[in-house]
Amino acid sequence: MCSFRDQETLDTMLRLIVIGLLFTICFGFKQGRIVDGNPTEITEHPYQVSLESEGYHFCGGSIISPDWVVTAAHCVTEGHSISVVDPSTLQVRAGSSYSGEGGSVHQVSKIIVHPEYAVSNDIAVLKVSPPFVFNDTVKPIPMATVSPSGGATAVVTGWGNGQYQLQELDVGIIDKRICNMQLFFINNSMLCAKALRLFKGPCSGDSGGPLVSNGKLVGVASFVIGSCAAGFPDVYADVAYLRNWVESVTGVA
Repeated sequence: MCSFRDQETLDTMLRLIVIGLLFTICFGFKQGRIVDGNPTEITEHPYQVSLESEGYHFCGGSIISPDWVVTAAHCVTEGHSISVVDPSTLQVRAGSSYSGEGGSVHQVSKIIVHPEYAVSNDIAVLKVSPPFVFNDTVKPIPMATVSPSGGATAVVTGWGNGQYQLQELDVGIIDKRICNMQLFFINNSMLCAKALRLFKGPCSGDSGGPLVSNGKLVGVASFVIGSCAAGFPDVYADVAYLRNWVESVTGVA
């Protein structure tokens, strides 16, 4: 049996093992999208945004204030050293049901990644300029203060790489203890959910996008195990658990 001298060693080993798995499994799907979701309109999910690089969608995000978007840390970092990408290379598109067109485009001026991101704590915030102008297609969503219980229903949305119209999918929250029995490395910063029907689920292009329950942002799409919609629980960053950090760096309560 192996022993770990400290938590830092454990986190480092977990990151090396699981990031290697994610690179092969999750980020390898260049045409990933919500599998067998339903087309929807941005007016139904006006908090949803598209992160773009060179005009192309690559991740999702959620509006939490006129200036700030929540997304996944892995969307805005690169390399084994987890270096943050240059914010000047990224834009946020809001207020459109369609990938790459319509709505309003906002330059990313600042990226802040959770300081303890290492597969766990997969969350980041983006400051945009100019600020969002709220209307029927562009609205913030409140962050959850309490993690949803196992059995609660939620909806995940996103475009995925190559998906033209916004998709939505109903999912069920899985109790963390039950999820950990299947995946073995779930901790407090993670939330598990699974599609209510077989062969449905989010995929890599949906990373960073919102998981919403009872009108509140409860999760940030993080990663899948196996191929997309393979039957395993999908993993999200737990917004309620990570909310204090978001508030501390953005001032958004």
